[in-house]
Amino acid sequence: MRLLLTGVTACLSAVVLGCATSQTSSPHGPADPQDTKFATPPDGDARVITNDGATSLAPTAAAQAWDAIPFQVWPTLPGTTEGLLIPVVSRWGVHALWAKQLSARATPQPASAGSDTFLFAQNGKSPFAVYFQIATGEAATLLKWNPGGTAAGAYDVRPAAPGDKRLALPNAAHIVAVEVNAGHGSRDNYGPHFVATATKRLDGTSAVPMQVTATLDDALTRWTNFTAAQQTAINNALDRAGQDTPGKPFGAETVTEQEGYFPSWRADTHELVVLYYRRVIRSSSQSELSGGGYTCNKYRVPGNQFCPAPPPPHMVTTFRSYGAELAMELRYDQHGKLLAATAFPAAPHANRLASSGLNGW
Repeated sequence: MRLLLTGVTACLSAVVLGCATSQTSSPHGPADPQDTKFATPPDGDARVITNDGATSLAPTAAAQAWDAIPFQVWPTLPGTTEGLLIPVVSRWGVHALWAKQLSARATPQPASAGSDTFLFAQNGKSPFAVYFQIATGEAATLLKWNPGGTAAGAYDVRPAAPGDKRLALPNAAHIVAVEVNAGHGSRDNYGPHFVATATKRLDGTSAVPMQVTATLDDALTRWTNFTAAQQTAINNALDRAGQDTPGKPFGAETVTEQEGYFPSWRADTHELVVLYYRRVIRSSSQSELSGGGYTCNKYRVPGNQFCPAPPPPHMVTTFRSYGAELAMELRYDQHGKLLAATAFPAAPHANRLASSGLNGW
């Protein structure tokens, strides 16, 4: 059986289970990675070949846990609310953000421009990029913004990072109460921004006695210990996934590891929930020159008796790849006490083409 997958360019950063063939000039992919429609792209630019019955691997528990994170769904924020302030990149991981993106596993986490700025995460929904008013006497910025589409007025704002002198927030992560857009709140699923016109630290107080950084350190330690203990299971799952994948490797296989990390504060239950997810991929490839399947009728202009010149040869690279995945969800109460650690052991990844929750893998 041959399935033709629209908009997937087979590459090591977005690997498709099975054998994927793509030209160097692939069609543009869908804007939304949740697009799961299958269609025939022009001239067969992207082909995914799979065995009949290759869907015998059911979606794993790890995949279902990661898929449960909503894609670009922001909660409606009231005029005052509470949530987790945490940097995009920290010692605990690289936040998956609103696109549920996975990052190459690396220790320590790489720094990049803006990676240390705070996000606001609440109730397991997509995190917000949060802005704060500039300090008195500080030079004006270009971010004069009427926040959240409300009538709150224009503010001169910029993001903040841990240790910002405008905020009494010395640590790398905090549970905070915020005033949203001068008390006007945000629109229903308006988007990933709001201005915190007032901020109050809650962690380390009677409201939330938890020490957030210590709690996140505990979550990372438990995840690290779990993944180390799962190494044999990961290799076994990869072997099984390889047996389910059509064809043979194209020479030596490359192993790629990607990780997802999604912490959030549940304002309703006063719980800190941290979800970790890891995907391990084995892949190989081969490239060859192709004439493009030229036929006269394929390219002839209607009504014209002459055949056009054939397209130039182009390079076609075929990737064969498969993987395993595992996850862990940890829930802590407001005191930092572990309520539950739910482990999702390593399992072979199902052949779920254009999966909405796994970036088209």
